[in-house]
Amino acid sequence: MSRFILLGLSLVLSVGCVSKRKYDALASDYETLYERHQDLVAKRAALALDRAAMEDRLIALEARNEALAAYYRDLLNDFGPLMESGDVTLLIYPDHTSLAFSEAMTFDENEATLSDAGVEAVQTAADLIRRHPSYTFEVQGHTDAQPIASGPFEDNWRLGAARALTVLDELIDDGVDPDRLSASTYAATEPIAANSTELGRSLNRRVEIALQPGLEDMPMHQELIWEASTASAAMLATGDDSMHASR
Repeated sequence: MSRFILLGLSLVLSVGCVSKRKYDALASDYETLYERHQDLVAKRAALALDRAAMEDRLIALEARNEALAAYYRDLLNDFGPLMESGDVTLLIYPDHTSLAFSEAMTFDENEATLSDAGVEAVQTAADLIRRHPSYTFEVQGHTDAQPIASGPFEDNWRLGAARALTVLDELIDDGVDPDRLSASTYAATEPIAANSTELGRSLNRRVEIALQPGLEDMPMHQELIWEASTASAAMLATGDDSMHASR
């Protein structure tokens, strides 16, 4: 009789042990599935945020594109006749566009005083710039490569600088916010035609009003921000303040 009792107890215990193993396995599977579910929920939320961010960026890009389209429509409308005559040219560079004003229309040779036609053209540019207040512009003085033989300027650098500042001053006098403007001289360093011919040199003698790109419009902007933030975080984590010390 005692043998049967012991046998029964051993069977009950063995059955109980098997059930616990199954329970533990099921519990482990549940934990794994729950963690996967939570991970999927988090990824779904992140995707929703990414989608919202992309939609916001798309809206912003569309708004900027519409603003740029309006600017170029006005530019072509305002300067169409001068472009047809060749006195003003729209130049397309890899990172910006410029309105180029010919020397023949704006200045006497080796001089930096605007002609009457030049004043009128710059006033037209000022009106265009005032109608598009979200943009900034750089006034650039460009020359040919011929050394200056006479006149008040000893070299092309100073001639280009004086002409750029003359146009900038006229823009300000015509109501353009000075904070939206800058001026530079490039002398003969950025020709748009060969300096070996008179026609080429005449094209190179110009003043440009260059539309400056916003940082958000520049290629790889988000990647640059990410790299900068990563470098700053690494610097803070290591306590490296050498960057600050070098400034």
